[in-house]
Amino acid sequence: MAMEKISRELRVRGRILLIDDSRFIRRLFTFVFEELGYEVHSAADGREGTRMAADGPYDVVVVDGVLPDIEGRDVCRHISRLPGTKPIMILYTASKKAFQERYTAVHDGIDVCLKKEADGQTLVEKVAELLEARDQRLMTATA
Repeated sequence: MAMEKISRELRVRGRILLIDDSRFIRRLFTFVFEELGYEVHSAADGREGTRMAADGPYDVVVVDGVLPDIEGRDVCRHISRLPGTKPIMILYTASKKAFQERYTAVHDGIDVCLKKEADGQTLVEKVAELLEARDQRLMTATA
């Protein structure tokens, strides 16, 4: 049993926190990201997500732009100000206004603002791309 846990930990490509009020979206992306080798945790609202982020650490936090309790941008702002390692923040939204404001999102601690798509392929590709770029920077810095 211990060897299985060690083997699984060696395969993990990164830890993702997914904050979305849609159970379907949480289940879908949990399945997809786990199949790709990521460890995924999810929260159904902004308060739960910020609590989980504080208990982190996470490599990537994906936040739905429209949550039932706290706006996604506010969740990102709060998480980005937590002490410790700063995760890559992705705001994932169908809101046209939030998508148009993506250039000002950096002030809210958001690294990337993506428009929600039916298949989510862009999100999956962007997570892999951002983690790879971060890993390259870390390797260069330690070399």
